[in-house]
Amino acid sequence: MEDQEAQIVGLKHSLESWREIILPVHSVLMWDKNWHPGAIVGGTTFLFLSLWLLDPSVLTTVSILGLTVTISDYVVPLVAAALFRPDSWTKEKEFYDFCRAIVVYRAKVSVSVSTFYMMRTSRPRMYYGCTIVTLAFLAWIGNSFNNLFLTYILATVLLLVPGMEHHGILHKYGNALTQKISECAKLKIAQPKKEQ
Repeated sequence: MEDQEAQIVGLKHSLESWREIILPVHSVLMWDKNWHPGAIVGGTTFLFLSLWLLDPSVLTTVSILGLTVTISDYVVPLVAAALFRPDSWTKEKEFYDFCRAIVVYRAKVSVSVSTFYMMRTSRPRMYYGCTIVTLAFLAWIGNSFNNLFLTYILATVLLLVPGMEHHGILHKYGNALTQKISECAKLKIAQPKKEQ
């Protein structure tokens, strides 16, 4: 717990100059207003439509992305310091909650990845089966669809996931999917017994 608190404090300190930008972006990602999902889909659609029309090379795209990140890292703290006075900051609790959520999600991802790799020694058939089937499926998808379209779908879904989780959509449909899979598995197990 102390380690988590230290990580939260460290993250807060490193994001201090971005806090005026982070909270509105976090609000959009959490769908605080009804039009936020549409804005996310519209923004990613506009960005990827521009990439499709301009058709830059991969090196140009990576360079422009790097330039955007570098310039933003330099300009945003300067503009935020000029526009927003530090003594007028009233959203410390929201900023702390955002940093805590990032640390918790990072820990969840770390635990999930380590659990998956521990499965290599504890349940090797399951590990190799899941890995091979997933990679073969991804290779088939990658060969069947345009890379820019796949990147668009991935970016849109990743930007929509925080709001879907916040509003319980992932939990609701995840439970329904799990229930359907378990029903199908029960039917498959019950069928051979009836044949005997």
